[in-house]
Amino acid sequence: MIYDYFAEFEKEILSGTKPAQGSPRKGGGKGKGHAKAGEEKSPELSVIQEKLSRIIPSSLVLSNMRPIDSSGFSPEGADFIAYREYCRDIVQIMNGHVPCELIHGTFHVVQDLNRDTLYDALKRVINVKKVDRFSNTSGEESIVPIPAFILVLESQYSFVDLKNDIVNFYINKSVEHAHEMDLLMIMNRGIVVKNWREKRSFIALQTEADSMLSFFILMNEYLEMSRGKDLDFRAYTRKDVQYKEF
Repeated sequence: MIYDYFAEFEKEILSGTKPAQGSPRKGGGKGKGHAKAGEEKSPELSVIQEKLSRIIPSSLVLSNMRPIDSSGFSPEGADFIAYREYCRDIVQIMNGHVPCELIHGTFHVVQDLNRDTLYDALKRVINVKKVDRFSNTSGEESIVPIPAFILVLESQYSFVDLKNDIVNFYINKSVEHAHEMDLLMIMNRGIVVKNWREKRSFIALQTEADSMLSFFILMNEYLEMSRGKDLDFRAYTRKDVQYKEF
């Protein structure tokens, strides 16, 4: 039942994102498929967004808008964000952005994962994870960073090499633990999950036909977490102006 649903789900994504004959796949971010926030998406990203929007919590919206924090920092790098729609016009109110306090997850699509496209995806994750860092006055440890999910359409990476390259990248770049990716899934092959019990540790599982189902379960556990910070519009409307008081 549930296995059949996700087996078909995965097939539909792969068939809908298959490049035209003679057109090789490229990695997300620098290659075909990655669109900046608010821009028209490629057919591949449109298919993925439509499909993923069906399996995230109904309280969330999946969009390619960009996040923003109260300091005005609005990083690029995410193909989609899953956010709570505070009000119908929240994107219009925020001039095409979504306040980071409303965002429950970011999605980063890679069409063909190799070392170059892996490093590009990890850099994109880091960039987006820095949102709210400069506006956070209550201490970074008190706020759960926005979870980041990397969705890979295909790859020949061995999971041993993939884990080693992820860890080595973070060590060599001295990346903060809070800015590491949380979940990576390669269609029909397996998943890599951040191990929160240890630093610089990831768990790879060769889930094969159950990869999308495993991704669905873990992704939604992250999406339903509370990040420990409520939206306060006063933080976004600070101006050096003194109003007349009567």
